[in-house]
Amino acid sequence: MVKKTKLSVKYTPDFKTIALFSQQKDYRICWLMNHHLNLDMKRLPDFCFTPYKHRETIQFPVYSYSDRANRLHYFLLTNKRPEGILFELPKNMDYLLLIKNPGTGFDLKAFAEKLRKVDHIQGAFPLENGLGSRSDLILYDFELFADETIRSGTSD
Repeated sequence: MVKKTKLSVKYTPDFKTIALFSQQKDYRICWLMNHHLNLDMKRLPDFCFTPYKHRETIQFPVYSYSDRANRLHYFLLTNKRPEGILFELPKNMDYLLLIKNPGTGFDLKAFAEKLRKVDHIQGAFPLENGLGSRSDLILYDFELFADETIRSGTSD
């Protein structure tokens, strides 16, 4: 009898994440972050995903900014839609800020502190491993989406 070998691949996303809590609309949060943090986030095509136990795909608005000097890419991802939510944890998270290619010199806690000082953002908390059970699948799909938008130049 032939012995079966199982290949197990562990996905580790190249994102640092910050959970944002705010009652404002996505475009308003984007504008406030641009204004207070000297960013230039722009709207991207929606990130389409079918959450677990849903039959239909939900479109989640995404905003992006590329900091070419520091080789960073910021993505503001809406977490809540009337049709459903993308990430279950932390509870009641409105937005997720993903920072791609942060490197070791990026201070996530200091950046979250700057975000807390922005008007109408009630909370900004760095996340280590607290996005829920299916976060690896969602982040993998989002990383493919982000790489495609960066490569096609639609994030500028």
